[in-house]
Amino acid sequence: MFKERGYEAATFREIAQSAGLSTGAVFVTFTDKLELFDTVMSAEAKHQLEAMTTAGRDVAGTREQLVRVLAAGYEHQSKQGDLARWAKAVSWSHGLSGQNGAPPVRQGVIRLIQQILDDGETQGDTELLAEMIWNCFTQTYRYVVFDDRSLPWATARLEQQINLLLSCRDPRVVDDAA
Repeated sequence: MFKERGYEAATFREIAQSAGLSTGAVFVTFTDKLELFDTVMSAEAKHQLEAMTTAGRDVAGTREQLVRVLAAGYEHQSKQGDLARWAKAVSWSHGLSGQNGAPPVRQGVIRLIQQILDDGETQGDTELLAEMIWNCFTQTYRYVVFDDRSLPWATARLEQQINLLLSCRDPRVVDDAA
């Protein structure tokens, strides 16, 4: 129902009816619609992270692995149709579980990105770099969801962003000559 009607329009009654349950049975498990949506999105986040992890296996090179993993994330989200759009909207207006209302997939993907960076012996603060790459990933996907940009455009744009970020020096090093 969330995918078909969107978060705001889907009602508990419709959700229960489509699941073959009474409204009361749904309320026994979930206190409100946001909790139910959060559960749906958390399950979806696990599937997305699995798809991204699988896509990164047997790929040589840090840059290539990052692009392949994150492109798999875009591909997975695009298959969700309007559910991805609603998840973005709800995460901004109501929040979803996770750190500070972040989408549930955030921590897992940032850990995956950081592991790729660490395995590739990337210099500098890989925790910060992983977070910056995550921010590029999510912001670029917003163009797909809200501005009708294509997945190939998003992947190419993200690859440019990754190349730029990986080409930067360690921000902890101060250039005395500057």
